[in-house]
Amino acid sequence: MLLCTGISILFKYVNMFESNFIMIYLLGNLVYSYLAGGYLYSLMASVFGVLFYNFFFTEPIYTLQVYNPDYPITFIVMFSVGFITSMLTIRIKNESQMVIEREEKIASLHAIGKNLLEVSSLEQLAKVTTNKIGEQFKAYVIAQFYDSNGLHCYKEVEGANIFENEIDKAAMQETYQSGSPCGFGTNLYSGAKGYYTPILSQNGVVGVIGIALQNEKILTKEQKAFIDAMIPQIAVVLERERLYEKQQEVQLQIQGERLRADMLRSISHDLRTPLTGIMGLTSTFLNNYDKIDDTVKKDFLSTIYNDADWLNELVENILQTTRFEEGKVKLNAEQEAAEEIITEAIAHVNKREINHKIHVKLPDDIILFYADEMMGNITNKNRELFLVAGGSRLGAGLSAQE
Repeated sequence: MLLCTGISILFKYVNMFESNFIMIYLLGNLVYSYLAGGYLYSLMASVFGVLFYNFFFTEPIYTLQVYNPDYPITFIVMFSVGFITSMLTIRIKNESQMVIEREEKIASLHAIGKNLLEVSSLEQLAKVTTNKIGEQFKAYVIAQFYDSNGLHCYKEVEGANIFENEIDKAAMQETYQSGSPCGFGTNLYSGAKGYYTPILSQNGVVGVIGIALQNEKILTKEQKAFIDAMIPQIAVVLERERLYEKQQEVQLQIQGERLRADMLRSISHDLRTPLTGIMGLTSTFLNNYDKIDDTVKKDFLSTIYNDADWLNELVENILQTTRFEEGKVKLNAEQEAAEEIITEAIAHVNKREINHKIHVKLPDDIILFYADEMMGNITNKNRELFLVAGGSRLGAGLSAQE
């Protein structure tokens, strides 16, 4: 207003009309209101504009008195126009700022949603969530996801981990159980360092997000609204990952049942082979007992014994595999030489004196890896049964890169 007064005094010396001084004050009030951005400042500018105009440009000059009875109306109109236009200017400015902020939030949500759709695991989802919220709010963030049994399956922290004290843990647990925000800035667990909000889906609470601003201030309504808009996207991706895991489990179960059926067919064939040999030799032995000499009888009995031993090994194999699937057998992994296991497998096969070509390729260096002797025996016996059952070729290969 002082600047407007100075400009008006200059214009007075060049004999400009008095009405122009009023326009200069209104323009100054408008500009000042836009720069200051407060209704109180606009009111003060309007009042001082009228006072300065009265003091410097109305008769008697340099007093707040007026001789012309029309001036009070002029002052009222000048004040009203200045204050109303200032209020409208501030309102337009605030709305423009809100539009800009809203566009920025929408752009941020779009970028975050795009990143969330590209994740392929719970680990990536947690990292993207904490990283984006931390960047947006300059805060420490924790994201904790839960499985269908209510047990947390993954946790990620962005920035300093200030969420490990008892009250923050209790607030996070309460958020998961109640499905309502808890922690700093709320009535429940207000002494916590973080503000915790649930991740809600159609199946209930699937996770919790904790946020602690670095300036230790309470989250604003706009920040909470941003998080509320972001959480449904996180919930959708989290549900998608859960469904994918369930599909994988179902697929594994289907494959397991298919393998079980194949194994039963294979076992029935493997069981039938020695049993058929035992029954055939026993029948021949009984029907021609007097006609067969002792040497042939010994050969028959030896073959029957070998087939029975083979059958016993097969049954023992099946029992060991069943115990292993039920978790009753604990693996005792120790370092084993790869060529020793391959040599042992070949030795098991050669015991049967079967005419098969076995090709073995071993590296010059000794390769050690962790294995269990019991599983090695099962594998060796299975290879032996495969050859006896009619497999045409067995190859064993090993390289240091594997």
